[in-house]
Amino acid sequence: MKYFQFSFLLLFTLISFTSCLEAENDTPSCIDTDITFQDDYYKLEAEVYSSKYIEVNLINGCNLDLRITGIKVEGQHREDFKVEGLSIGTSITKATYFNVIFTPTQLGTRKGIIIIRHEMGELVINLSGNGI
Repeated sequence: MKYFQFSFLLLFTLISFTSCLEAENDTPSCIDTDITFQDDYYKLEAEVYSSKYIEVNLINGCNLDLRITGIKVEGQHREDFKVEGLSIGTSITKATYFNVIFTPTQLGTRKGIIIIRHEMGELVINLSGNGI
């Protein structure tokens, strides 16, 4: 009986965990940016401890009034990237601009990810910078 209960619990846990992963991977997003990526990353370059920024336009392809629900900077070198001019609650229109500021703290390649969550999903922006 214990074996049956343990097997059932294990099967239930695996099914639950798998369905959570699938939902996370299939999060739709009809929000895009106007920046061009190379090898899945947008690349920046700046001298160490100096800043370079790019202006990014969010493009709302949903034809719905969507608001930003979260902004997060993640990745291996997240301290080198910053989002400025965008806040939670901002309505995403055709002219929603913000800045990404890159301030490398070391020489070499620096990588970060910006995650912008909105009411219909999330947008992930992969960034790569070179500290010179």
